[in-house]
Amino acid sequence: PRRARKLHIGLFSYSRRFRETTLPRAIPFTAFFYSLGLPPELIGLRAIRELSEEEYSIVRQLHINLIHDLTFAARHVSWENLSLLAEKELDVQKVFGSSFLDGFIPSYMEDIATAEEVLGIKCGPRTASDRRYVNTVENLLISLIEGDEGEAKNELLKSAMMRGSLG
Repeated sequence: PRRARKLHIGLFSYSRRFRETTLPRAIPFTAFFYSLGLPPELIGLRAIRELSEEEYSIVRQLHINLIHDLTFAARHVSWENLSLLAEKELDVQKVFGSSFLDGFIPSYMEDIATAEEVLGIKCGPRTASDRRYVNTVENLLISLIEGDEGEAKNELLKSAMMRGSLG
């Protein structure tokens, strides 16, 4: 059960709804991507390719630690999971659905290409502990595909403990 919290209504409120779209809750949304070895910080990064020099300069001024933050996140990319998801095998499609596999995964691969080609950020594990983390999220994905819910939960918790958060 969710904890009781102050409602976000009134003058200083915000909504998770925009036009006809309801935005996801932040923690489950980010936890989903982190747990698959797809750091959400990289989502939409391909938009940087469209920026002028001046626009990119403004982004860098407003987010001083952009490269540092993206470099840290990129260490948690699981190339193996991306490959498994991109192959769209039938058992993977049953778990994730074709809209995620056909829509999101190719776009995310463009985001990673932008990180590497435009920003010079290496994606994938760099240290032994990064590799241990990536192994854990790879085991999580395999457990999900195999329908082993108990093991998937164990790997989810293990990866969250390694990250220091769910999402």
